[in-house]
Parts: sequence; structure tokens; C-alpha cells
Amino acid sequence: MPLLFISKQLIINGIYDRIATKELFGGQEMNKKETKNLITYNKTMDLNLFRTFFVVAELGSISKAADRLYVSQPSISYSIKSLETQLGVKLFNRTGKGVELTPEGKNLKFYVESAYNSICIGERSIKLESNSQMLGELSIGVPSHIGVFFLSKYLSIFHKKYPNIKIHISTRPTSKLVEFLELHKIDLIVDAIPITGKNKDVLVKRLTSFDCCFAVNKNNPLSKNNKPLSYQELSELPLMLPGKSSNTRNSINNYFLSSNIIVDPVIEVSTTDMMIDFVRKDMGVGYFIEEAIRDELKNGSFVKICLKKPLPKQEIACAYIEDYLTIGTQKFMQLLEENCKKVNIKDTKKPT
Repeated sequence: MPLLFISKQLIINGIYDRIATKELFGGQEMNKKETKNLITYNKTMDLNLFRTFFVVAELGSISKAADRLYVSQPSISYSIKSLETQLGVKLFNRTGKGVELTPEGKNLKFYVESAYNSICIGERSIKLESNSQMLGELSIGVPSHIGVFFLSKYLSIFHKKYPNIKIHISTRPTSKLVEFLELHKIDLIVDAIPITGKNKDVLVKRLTSFDCCFAVNKNNPLSKNNKPLSYQELSELPLMLPGKSSNTRNSINNYFLSSNIIVDPVIEVSTTDMMIDFVRKDMGVGYFIEEAIRDELKNGSFVKICLKKPLPKQEIACAYIEDYLTIGTQKFMQLLEENCKKVNIKDTKKPT
């Protein structure tokens, strides 16, 4: 959906009251009254200038932007110059390959992109709310391992119930997913706790928790060891751990740091599928959420390492921004909560 159709009020509320600060203009930050006056004064702004800016920023080239927008290169250059004059800052620097954003340009792009994605969410929401067949889209961010062993079964249920809703899945490190959520590129995050971001509007709702373990190939000598290991003994093994940018890895690091131990893995693995494959090849001791290797543990191909103190459970939660929840996102969250509640109740009834 082109940026041209973004409402004036959204652009004003989403951009102008934020860019007219010392960050962009080098002066004193405006108070609410001054910002309100600025908003009123700029209601006649040319939204095409912001559209042109956004396309140039995305493509990094005036010539490519001209092709995309079906206008001449001089027209693009004139629009950028007009916007720079209007804002009182330089937005682009020329390079050998095209153009690149200045620090002020990067800041402006953040808000323009946020406004654009807000409109996309609004469009999805209207489609969902106005059609009894629940047409629309649902965009979810999730790490690959949680997507495979946890989220996929609920997505399957949701898709059968609402087959006309198009589902988009983004698999990225937690920090990137939070960035996507704050920019409204995705509707929802499902990930391990903690899920934190700069935006105070990001809400986190706990769903469930899972047992975790370290496991080895059945042919590894460690599989025959029935003696519980200490933190220190565990840290001296050839550990294979998730990547540093993941919440799961942060939990593991905190687990060892509680005993003043800094863990140094021999291999860092980005996906659970790869971790499983490495353990099958007996390349080291892998860290898993037990549910992800349930079959391997059951058939005896993997063996859990016995520990003196059990690993903390992995808490799974969803993160969202309430003001941007579409009907489809709300329906999916409701499905998640209802099913996780059933599982949690079942777990509490297990015999001890």
C-alpha cells in the first residue's frame, strides 16, 4: 500500500510532533503546547514529499526511486530538496552507489516507516472486522525453535478455523523481532521471556513454560554417567548452545552466572533442528527444551545429562502493542491462551 494514502493526521501525530525536537533541529525540545501549535500549522504539508523520501530511503537510489514512482530523476531530487528545506536538515548524502541517509534522515525514516506500517495494520484490521469470512493477514515473529515445537500446532488449528487469513511468519533474534513489533511490521511476538523493548506500549503476556535439559547422543560416554553434575562440571563439557542474541541463551548465561561461572560453548547453534543434528552426530552436549526432543528421549537415541540442580523452566510469552491489535491477532491470542491454559492445568495434575 503506497505511503501516499497515509492520513494527514497520522503523519502529523506520528512524525511531526517527534521530529520537531532537538534531535533533528538542534534546538530545545518543544513542550506539548508548542508541538500542538506546530501540528496545526503543518496540516497542509505535502504528503508526496514523505512518500518520495521513504522510497528513496528504502532503495538507496534516486534513479531507482524515479523508476518505482514513474517520475523523472530531477523531480525526485526536487522533492527531497523541498523536504530538507521544510525540515531544516539534510536527509541524504550522495555516495558512489547512490545515496545514504544522514543521522537525521535515519531518524525521520523510523517514524515514516512506523506510520506506513500502522496504515498497513489498519488496512488488515478493516478487512478482518468488515468481513464475516475473516479475510486478512496475521503477521507473527517467533524464533525458529519455538515456532517448530510450540507455535506450529496452534497455527495449524487457527488456519483450519480461519482459512482465508493469510499468515506471515518472521524468524529473527528476539531483539530484531521487538524492533519489528515497534515498527508495526509484525502484529505479535511469541518468544521466551524476557521480551523487552524501548517502547513502553509493548505488553507481554505469559503463556506457558517448558522443562529444559542438556542431552547427548546415546553413544557418548556421558550417557552412561548417572552421577549428577555440578554447574562447574557441566561448564567444562563440550557444550553446544543457542546464539548469543537469543533470549534462551541469555537464560543459560544467567543460569551459570548464578554460580559465578562464565560459559564458553564449543559451538553456537541458531536453530533447534541443527542442534538435534549435531547431537545425532555426537559433536557435543546440546541444550534443548525437552518438548523439542521428546521423540529422541523416548526412543533412547538422546540421553539427558543428570544435574545436581535442575535447569530453570523456559517461560514462553506473547508480546504485542494493544492499540494495534487487529481482530485476527486477538483471535489468535485467544486461541493460544485457551489451549495453553488447558495444557498448564493438565501439567499441574501430573502425579508427583
